[in-house]
Order: sequence, then structure tokens, then C-alpha cells
Amino acid sequence: TMSAEIAFNRSVDVDYGVAQEVAPGVRRIVANNPGPYTFLGTNTYVVGSGEVAVIDPGPADGRHLKAVADAIKGERLAYILVTHSHHDHCDGARGLQALAGGEIAAFGPTGTERGAGPPGLSYDFVDPSFVPDRKLQDGDTVKGHSFALDVLHMPGHAPDHLCFALVGKRTVFTGDHVMGWNTTAIAPPEGNLAQFLASLERLMQRHDKMFLPAHGGRI
Repeated sequence: TMSAEIAFNRSVDVDYGVAQEVAPGVRRIVANNPGPYTFLGTNTYVVGSGEVAVIDPGPADGRHLKAVADAIKGERLAYILVTHSHHDHCDGARGLQALAGGEIAAFGPTGTERGAGPPGLSYDFVDPSFVPDRKLQDGDTVKGHSFALDVLHMPGHAPDHLCFALVGKRTVFTGDHVMGWNTTAIAPPEGNLAQFLASLERLMQRHDKMFLPAHGGRI
């Protein structure tokens, strides 16, 4: 029997640095860091209005961070949320904070070996020194005047991986846990397939309507 072809969404229309509304109360700004693991680039999301949260500030790219800061000019940045401490997600956090304020919130250090690959051939995509201002754990809720996000610890791609569920909207910011353009890289010891499958099961039980991933289009 032929295996079914997975229908990846790889339609390529992206304006780097432009804030686009992708769902009610959600704006997306794509960083210009395309590549084999990032597809068109890292999606930075702005959630809410007036008082906002930014999810995944992306790489330490001055133009991208300025585009994010410009998009929220006149609004208060309450939180900079980081799904996991890979460079293409967390490196811009302190730079955005310097431009626009906000508390950096993420899972924080795991106390486990990070990185992946055989000795001497480590893939250098983890920032082992990343420490947020506020550590989040499963079951927390991050709130602002116009948004509330439930924190879901979804390890598998990375041990510190968080997803953020928009309360009352059946919408989840899935980071790299579920992506529309490709399957997720699970590279031990950084990645753990058993944890990844358990996290997927947990996500499926929620019956959400829309996933907004950190790379590629919405699902």
C-alpha cells in the first residue's frame, strides 16, 4: 500500500518585518532568518492590543526587533514569551526588552544536558545560558488586559518547550512542537521522541481549532 502524502503547507508569501493579522487579536511578524530548519523564518506573534504579549522574539536581528517594537508603538509590552531556548526563538529576547520593555517569561533551565548529536558534532542550536526573568510551568496562566494565555509544557522537540493556549479562543501557539510546513526535528538528547508523542496526545485531547506555529503558516 502507498503511504499517504502529508499535506504540508509551503505556500510562500511573506513580507519580512510587516505585522499581519493572522487571527482576531493576533499579529505576526516574520523574521528574515530562512533556512533548512526555520523555513521562511521565525514567526514572532503579538497577542492582544493596548497591553500585549510577544511570543518568540526570534533571532538577535536588529531589523526584526525594530519591526516588532514599531508594530507595538504606543502599546505596553507586558510579556516576552519564549517557547524554548533555541537561538532562532530566544536570542532576540533581551534586545526586544531593551527596545520595548516587558518581562521575559519561559520555562527556564532544565538541569539536563542540552544540545544534540554525537560527541564532537554537536548541533549548536541551543542557548544553554538563556535564563528568563520569570519561570513558567505547566498550568500557569499569563494575563494582560486584552489576553490570557494558558501555559502548556510540551517537551519533545526540546525539554523546555512550552505552548501557549489563547484562553477561550481554541487557538494554540505551538512553537516548534507542531508546524505546518514540516515535521518537527527530534534530535536526542535535546529531543525525546517518547515525550514528543505524549505531548502530541495531550494536545489532541484539547480539541483546539487553530494552531499558530513558530515556522510556516497557520494550521
